[in-house]
Amino acid sequence: LGILERVKRFFRFMTAKQIADYSHEESFYQEGQLGEAIPYRESIKMREIVPQGDEGAPTLSLGELAARISSKVPLNEWEKLPADGSQNIDHYLYGAPKRK
Repeated sequence: LGILERVKRFFRFMTAKQIADYSHEESFYQEGQLGEAIPYRESIKMREIVPQGDEGAPTLSLGELAARISSKVPLNEWEKLPADGSQNIDHYLYGAPKRK
């Protein structure tokens, strides 16, 4: 929830196009192939986002923040997650057919 709140505060005044353009500047997006899934481990390379008003707060990239939070989750819980979760999120959340 902390990550989502930080993302919401950072992007709150941007249009959908501005957010898309911002995300397309990330190195892993530019180096990847169109339509290819981006592995979660690449998030550590993301640029820092500092919402307005948080300029004096300690900064972490979203990947670093996610790593810090996810390190508290026991390994046996991570093992329960499907390997294709990012590609088939609609399947796991809503029962849509799986993508290939």
